[in-house]
Order: sequence, then structure tokens, then C-alpha cells
Amino acid sequence: MRYLILLLILAGGASINTAQQSKSAPPSLLTPSTKDYLYRSWKKLSIAQGRDLTIYDQEVSQCCWRLDSTVKARAFLWQHWREKRRTYLIVTFIGLDSVDKAHIFVEPDEHGEWHVIWRRESIIPPRRGSIVDDMPDIRSIELRSVDERDYRYKGGHCILFFIGKDGKEVETL
Repeated sequence: MRYLILLLILAGGASINTAQQSKSAPPSLLTPSTKDYLYRSWKKLSIAQGRDLTIYDQEVSQCCWRLDSTVKARAFLWQHWREKRRTYLIVTFIGLDSVDKAHIFVEPDEHGEWHVIWRRESIIPPRRGSIVDDMPDIRSIELRSVDERDYRYKGGHCILFFIGKDGKEVETL
């Protein structure tokens, strides 16, 4: 019986002082920083879909609206694609009313052919949480020159084109 009471107290479902009944919610053992850490850890695991991220080269591009950050993300991804090295790149795009994160994995598929998995995470305030969408399977990356007249121009003179199984452009960076 003592163990049951102790368990209830630790779980926040009971109060030690039974003489005073509080109408407020029981105190939680999880601090806001602990909850945030657990949430971020869970989210990273769900985005990774069971991948062992320790075997991936990793890079995070914080604000992709900055030219230097965009160029660095492109160079990192292009180099790893050419060298056929496992890569996990997170690129953050900040809009006026939302934040999108591209979680990009370069890896071999089950047949040993290299491809790109692009998972888009959309974070729309004030709702806590996010929506994750998977892009179609990307089978190649091309580096092409563009200028300001091209609607896909995002800074720099070369951008990456991600090509799907069907040979069509899926995304650019």
C-alpha cells in the first residue's frame, strides 16, 4: 500500500497533505526545460524514422534566407551527394507566419542505390507541434546555373535541383 501511495505521489495524482484538498492541478515532476528536451528528442526520433543518426554527417542551416547559409547548405549537400556519403541536413526556412524545416537525408535505399529523402516539417504558430510531409522519392541532384530572372533563384549563381523517379523536378535549394 505504501508503494502505491508513493507511486501516486510521484505521478502527481495524489497529495501528501490529505487535510487540505487543493482544487489546482497537482504539481508535475517535469520542469518546462525537461518537457522541452523530451519533446525535441521525441520529435528528432520521429523525423529520423528509426535511422541511426550517428552514422550520418550532419549539418544544420539555421536561416536559409541568408545567402551565406544557403550557399553553405547547398555545398554541403552537393559534396555529400557526389561522394555518396550518408548525410542529414536540416534547412530552416522562416516565413512571415510560419517556419518550415527541410529534413534531408542522403542515403542508399534497400537495393544500394543512392537517393534523397526530403521530409518537410511545417510549424505554424500558435499551435504547438508540427505537420510533417514526405516529398516524392528523389533519385538525383543536379547543380545548375541560374540568374535573377529565373523564378527559382534563391541567391548564388547555382542552385540544386532535386529530380524524382519520374525524371521531374521535385524541389530546389
